[in-house]
Amino acid sequence: MVDLAIILVLVLANGLLAGTEIAVLTARRPLLSAQAEAGDGRARSVLSLLDNPSAFLSTIQVGITLVGILVGALGGADAVQHLAPVIARFPIPGAEVYSKAVAFALVVAAVTYLTLVLGELAPKRVALQRPESIAKAMARPMQYLALLARPVVWMLSQSTDVVLRPLGIAGAPQPSVTEEEVRYLVTEGARTGVFVPAEKEFVDRVFRFADERVVDIMRPRPDIVALQIDESPESLKEKLLTSGYSRFPVYSGDLSNIMGIVHAKDLLTQEGPLDLQPLLREALFVPETKSLISMLQAFQATHSHMAIVIDEFGGIEGLVTLEDVLEEIVGEIRDEYDREEPTIVYRADGSLLVDGSLSLADLKEALSVEHLEGEETHEFYTLGGFMMAQLRRIPSEGDTVESSDYLFEVMDMDGLRVDKVLIQRSPPE
Repeated sequence: MVDLAIILVLVLANGLLAGTEIAVLTARRPLLSAQAEAGDGRARSVLSLLDNPSAFLSTIQVGITLVGILVGALGGADAVQHLAPVIARFPIPGAEVYSKAVAFALVVAAVTYLTLVLGELAPKRVALQRPESIAKAMARPMQYLALLARPVVWMLSQSTDVVLRPLGIAGAPQPSVTEEEVRYLVTEGARTGVFVPAEKEFVDRVFRFADERVVDIMRPRPDIVALQIDESPESLKEKLLTSGYSRFPVYSGDLSNIMGIVHAKDLLTQEGPLDLQPLLREALFVPETKSLISMLQAFQATHSHMAIVIDEFGGIEGLVTLEDVLEEIVGEIRDEYDREEPTIVYRADGSLLVDGSLSLADLKEALSVEHLEGEETHEFYTLGGFMMAQLRRIPSEGDTVESSDYLFEVMDMDGLRVDKVLIQRSPPE
């Protein structure tokens, strides 16, 4: 029974290697980093293995392969010799003739069972339950094993490169965390209760923020509330009181000639007759293609809260504020002076009454769709732009568009601008 004892030891060794592999790979790096900074040498050893995963995984694979070869070589031959005579004495026709074959099959089944349970499943399950503690316990032995196996690992690595080079495949890149993996982890965390829905929404907004441009969130030119340089005091006062804004672009002639920005507080504290000229501050002009990340950095660098958006020809496209940018991360920010004008009204029948100025990103989020028809070939950034692109003309009330399993119907027009759109599921065919 010496062979069986050796096989059992080898199976346990296989389990140790398999469990260590799972423990190290699933250990939380931030936790290990904090422990290492606190002086935990074992945590530093685990981080050392994680910093060179190729060598670590190769060492584990060499060990597991070697164990498998030894188990196969031994194969429980001693156990077969002892078990065959017992089977031969069974009062079954042909028992003596097939005793060795049956004994061999039983030994193989037993070894396979032990290998799966003790060498794979049980160790990996334990490692998943306590990855950090097991990883720290096994990190230094693995480092010593990696040192011993280094010549073999190097030879195998070089041989693998030789085999793959004709196929144009380079050495395996260092694994990195992708955006999709982080999104999946956050989604799973929210599903299991690790994250509250607000935390998941915040992370989703951060990732979406990185992909958006100024043109996606700007206030379009027709909606800009601006002051004319020679505007009458009465008109200035009315705009200050009715708009609720704290900053205004100032122009001369028309909105294409913006001279600067004026703060409402400067106007209110100005002594004597209202005069915009001495209160003007330099305006920040940005291209419509500027990313929101760089826009936020520009606001921080210039200490500005408002920027004028221009197109490729230098024409005024719209206006964006620091609040607009921050709202893409934290959601809608309202103060006591903001007027409640919801851009999306969820109706009892499941349909949505949506403002035509709703951004494309917010529209897709509301409908839970990845993309809208024509998004790749047309330049539009709002629901109104989407309707115009699909109809290929200025929409009229009652016009309908079907896309992404939704029916879009123009309910109201404000001159040439799409004001309200009713969105509902397309009727089944």
